[in-house]
Amino acid sequence: MKKVILYIIGIIAFLLLGLFAYILVINLSLKGVLRDLESKKETELKSKIAQERELIRKDLDEKYRADLVSFEVMAKRLELEKKRMKELEQKLDKMEKKGQKH
Repeated sequence: MKKVILYIIGIIAFLLLGLFAYILVINLSLKGVLRDLESKKETELKSKIAQERELIRKDLDEKYRADLVSFEVMAKRLELEKKRMKELEQKLDKMEKKGQKH
C-alpha cells in the first residue's frame, strides 16, 4: 500500500515537474515576444518623434520667416512715418516762419 502511494506521489511530482518546465518555456518565449514587440514599438515611436520634430522645425522656421518679414515691413513703415513726420515738421517750421514775418 505504501508503495502505491509513493508511486502516485512520484507520478504527481513528475507531472508537476513537467508542468513547471512547460510553464517556464512558455514564460521565456513570451518574454522574447514582448521584447521584440517593445523594440518594434520603440522604433515606431522614435520614427514618429523624428517626424514631429521635423514638422515643428519647419513650422518654427516658417513662423520665424513670417516674423522677419513682418519686422522688415514694420521697420520700413516706421522709416516712412519718420520721414513723413520730418516733412510735416519742416512744413510747420516754414508756416511758423511765414507767420512771424507778417
